Amino acid sequence: MSEITLEFGRAFSTYFDQERVALVLIFIITYKIGDEILFSMGTPFLMRELGVTKAQLPGSEEFLGPWEQLPGLPLGGFGSKKRVLKKPSGP
Repeated sequence: MSEITLEFGRAFSTYFDQERVALVLIFIITYKIGDEILFSMGTPFLMRELGVTKAQLPGSEEFLGPWEQLPGLPLGGFGSKKRVLKKPSGP
């Protein structure tokens, strides 16, 4: 093994020395599972329920994707600002 590989392994292992690493890993795994399930259900929904053909599928996802995100981004930002980002109190 090269010295670079060993150094990378040491640096990577320090991640697991953090205080709440198990909680962070559980969050990452559950977040990605939900994301994958939602992504995998998009194609069957479009094809079965909306009647989109395989030839139309790439074009519809390319067109609809940005238009679905446009209203969601400001709403998510506004919600984050209201609930998460608070001004610090004090001087």
